[in-house]
Amino acid sequence: MSLTIDSSNDSDLEDTFTLNQTDVNAATVNPITDASVILRTLVLKMLQKQMKQSRRFTPQTVKRDFRILMSLTKEDFKTEEELALYEKYMKELVEKALSLPVAKTVDELEDNLPGGKGAGMFELFGGGSMTRDDFKSDEAYEDYKQSIENKPAPVATNIREKDVTFQQLLLPAYLGQTYEGSSKTGKPSKVMETVDKDKSLFDESKIGEYRTEDKSDLSTKGKIFYTWDLEAYLKSLLKDDGFDDFDSDHLRFIPNDKKKETVTLNKTRMGNVLGIDAPKMEILMRFDDEKGKTIPSKYTIGDKEYDAKTQDGREKAAKYLISLIRLTKEQEDKVAKEILEKSNFMKARRTRDRDKKMRGVGREPTVSELTRNYLDLDVGKMTFVMSISGFQSILKGTISAEEKEGVIDYGLILDKTGELRLAEEGAFAITDRDKVEGISDIVRGVKTFMAKTRRFRS
Repeated sequence: MSLTIDSSNDSDLEDTFTLNQTDVNAATVNPITDASVILRTLVLKMLQKQMKQSRRFTPQTVKRDFRILMSLTKEDFKTEEELALYEKYMKELVEKALSLPVAKTVDELEDNLPGGKGAGMFELFGGGSMTRDDFKSDEAYEDYKQSIENKPAPVATNIREKDVTFQQLLLPAYLGQTYEGSSKTGKPSKVMETVDKDKSLFDESKIGEYRTEDKSDLSTKGKIFYTWDLEAYLKSLLKDDGFDDFDSDHLRFIPNDKKKETVTLNKTRMGNVLGIDAPKMEILMRFDDEKGKTIPSKYTIGDKEYDAKTQDGREKAAKYLISLIRLTKEQEDKVAKEILEKSNFMKARRTRDRDKKMRGVGREPTVSELTRNYLDLDVGKMTFVMSISGFQSILKGTISAEEKEGVIDYGLILDKTGELRLAEEGAFAITDRDKVEGISDIVRGVKTFMAKTRRFRS
């Protein structure tokens, strides 16, 4: 069954489109049928900022025809059957446009894209990997292959070799998931590449520079604090990559207005990590006639005994307990690795549909929003706390327990100043620098296309 769309449906439409199921099924970007003309229009809409004018297709006609073809309603058709057929054909053509392979389609659109014959992919996405034909000898080609081994592939290479579709351009993985530093360096960011590969930014040789020790409560409360300034650490790594603080087109810092979090750590686990076999503390209680109550008489800590009746004895016991929580450099390094390496300060949290709350009720998410893994890093400080359980009561001789197991407590204080969100588009390093902005335009073009065609996508 055929359908005609012309100025009777919208007075601004200058062309007449006659569609049938056979032509829609066979549609390509080669405009030999009306269905193919519409398909080419849809694809050029995604590439609109990059397209050049040809006799049949101009940026103005593409913009106009796309707007009209995507916005017709039941008032624009004479019958319900025509409306249903219009929606069916548009749905199929929209889905076909998004599923077309980018590289092959760009090659077929050369009349409407910059560059000469066969140069479209280079003009849009930059240079790809070289082939044997680019070298005079096998030896030169082998040397080239060895030089790029284990290095991220250029964007153009990923698109062609992975047969990336237009819809997949919204997923960073299909563009290499690599990022650029500032224009000052022009090199790929080591931080971003590490995060993309789901690896940790933790570097044992550097992290110690950002640790401080607070012993102010050690002798009075039996507590010691080891704090790592992870915001300063992250900024130093980004600075090496050419980023100026968090002020970048590819980074977005969201301040945190929540209070500090405290976490209790497993005593057995941390004791094993530190190589500390915390002794059991036994407390011998005796009735004191003068005070008329039961008080500690003797502390037994492991194989050591202390007179709990005297201030001197209690202070010696407290001093010994304090010695148990003074860490060596080797132990500090072990703690750092244990608590930091896999934390979200060092490994990006991968979140889907991150902006669900911001989207609001009634607005359907795009395919990109539902399928993309957003990468977020916590920013702030982490403090490791070691303390002697009941320290002040032990020191004063007021502790009442008959026996005290696991005298050392372990905890964390998480002081998150914010969240560093990595850019979703336009941050692709492995390409020619002058192509980065154009790639960002294409990605935004696909996002805009998907937003405007939501009614036709299941």
